[in-house]
Amino acid sequence: MNKITLLGGMVLCILTLGCGAPNYSLMDSDSHSTKEISPREDAQLSCLNAGSTEECMRSKEYSLKDQTPSSVKVDEWGCPLDSDSDGVPDHLDKCPGTPKGVKVDSRGCPLDTDGDGVPDYLDECPGTPEGVIVDCKGCPLDSDGDGVLDSFDKCPGTPQGALVDEDGCWTIGDTLFDFDKYNIKAEYHSLLDQVVTVFERNPSLRAEIQGHTDNFGTQAYNQTLSNRRAAAVVNYLVQGGVDRERLYPVGYDFSKPRATNETAEGRSLNRRVEILPVQ
Repeated sequence: MNKITLLGGMVLCILTLGCGAPNYSLMDSDSHSTKEISPREDAQLSCLNAGSTEECMRSKEYSLKDQTPSSVKVDEWGCPLDSDSDGVPDHLDKCPGTPKGVKVDSRGCPLDTDGDGVPDYLDECPGTPEGVIVDCKGCPLDSDGDGVLDSFDKCPGTPQGALVDEDGCWTIGDTLFDFDKYNIKAEYHSLLDQVVTVFERNPSLRAEIQGHTDNFGTQAYNQTLSNRRAAAVVNYLVQGGVDRERLYPVGYDFSKPRATNETAEGRSLNRRVEILPVQ
């Protein structure tokens, strides 16, 4: 008998099938294939003369024995099936059916590098900061369309067309009132007219008209001043056609500053009126 055939027969009696596509065949003297050899079997053949077959196999990243669990479905080589070809066997794949070519983690799930819940291959806005709420495309939400993302919007639900500050709050102008005054400065009438338009476009809109002050003077004095500022804006809106029953004036004295009261600029920003939509 041909020596190679004899050797092949002996090896195939003691080796278990390995994983991977066929590598080559043992041939008899008539050049007829007797048995296809897998890459794992090939490794075992090369390790026969090694001092330690087990160590040799481990160096080639194979185990000496087939360790596939008995209940796992395997292919013709005894390897666990990987139906979506993502490199993770079906019995370990937590995300079966991954599209071809999509990079996956050790569980077989598509990578989501920014952790926003939308896989990288579907994410149209990669690199979203942690904790930011996103839509199905992985892009940060701006539910009220005011230009300030929901995750940073301190005044959600602003009606369409309202002008907001960097916090997403509906604020009328930056310095609506002069120091210790509650009469509306003429240059801000156009902004209030725009507010009237917003109410006209949103007939169900009701809002709290919030008056604010800087911190000069006592709390009691500034409470009265903030009430008068809120009332002044309400009166202007009513004259523009807004039903008074849709407006709720409230004074907040200097308890809710928009900016620091340590500078003249900051104090001027705090002399303001904000509009908060209510249910």
